[in-house]
Amino acid sequence: MRFLGRLNAILLGVERVFLVLLFSLMIGLAFSQIIMRNVLSVGLTWADPLLRNAVLWLGFLGASLATQQDKHIKIDLAGRYLKPKAAAAAGIVTDLFTLVICLLLSDASLTFVRNEMDFHDTLVSIGQFEVPTWWSQVILPVGFALIALRILVRMMRRFGEFSGHTAPAEPPGRSGEGA
Repeated sequence: MRFLGRLNAILLGVERVFLVLLFSLMIGLAFSQIIMRNVLSVGLTWADPLLRNAVLWLGFLGASLATQQDKHIKIDLAGRYLKPKAAAAAGIVTDLFTLVICLLLSDASLTFVRNEMDFHDTLVSIGQFEVPTWWSQVILPVGFALIALRILVRMMRRFGEFSGHTAPAEPPGRSGEGA
């Protein structure tokens, strides 16, 4: 469990830095496109596809962070009306189901990315440099795997609560730690 916790913490830091850089790049590129089109009547042909795919990356990394902080979309009737031990058991079952689905989606999207690699499609060309389509799609298996890791860590925490080995704990980012 300590290994998963450390891995989770390291990934949290990397994701946050990457999200800030990606979002800053997106704002700068979109702003540049607006200025170039409206003032100079030109634009970067590769910027729009890049921005569309950056939104996909932003969404998956944001979903991973939301899962990390237990702030993703959920319907939690059991947690509201059951006693803590029963709510933890219901949470474990829900997390297990979610974990399996995320792992299946990660595997399916990995197959998809491998197929895209075989097609050799180009997303954008910047001068002589061609960006393969699969580069932008790598976030699919990685994103689902990150969410699965976050679900696994939460499930292990809930299992500790259920078995009485640990006190209920808030996920990182909830209190004290800035998001």
